[in-house]
Amino acid sequence: MEGHASLLVHRLEDRCALERLSVRLYETLIARVGTLAGVDRAELRRTLLRFRNDELDHLELACSALLMLGGDPRKPKPSPRVRGVSTTTLERVLANDELLPVEAFYALVLAEMEDADAWETLARMCEETGPAQLAARFREAAVRERAHLEQAKGWLAALSSPFEEATDAAFAANA
Repeated sequence: MEGHASLLVHRLEDRCALERLSVRLYETLIARVGTLAGVDRAELRRTLLRFRNDELDHLELACSALLMLGGDPRKPKPSPRVRGVSTTTLERVLANDELLPVEAFYALVLAEMEDADAWETLARMCEETGPAQLAARFREAAVRERAHLEQAKGWLAALSSPFEEATDAAFAANA
């Protein structure tokens, strides 16, 4: 059980770090909603704000679970630093002012895939060896992350079609 607890603490440290990134990703997208054409900007902004708030809830969940297990959500550990390589890349992609919306939403899909899988893993760990009281809360977070992922995929598909058409036209014009 001690090894399991240590692994769970490390996974929760990852979650704390990555949920902070998810909040920043959503804030970046919210700031860019005004630049999008062909979408209901008000509805998109409302949904992005709701998802950002979900990420804040998940950050609180991860940090409180980590504290319950004796960890420190502010203390950097090797695992979040190693994963920081990919998270830093996502931050740079989203911070790029010249980034196309389709590229920003592609980065969001990648982040949401990782989020959903990580919460499902945490739920499974707690279902198998405890603490049982966290399993249901982690499972709920996984369900919400899957909903975020499906919506992000929808946004990506909607933005990809005009992008692909414009790219095809540009290539045809230069051929």
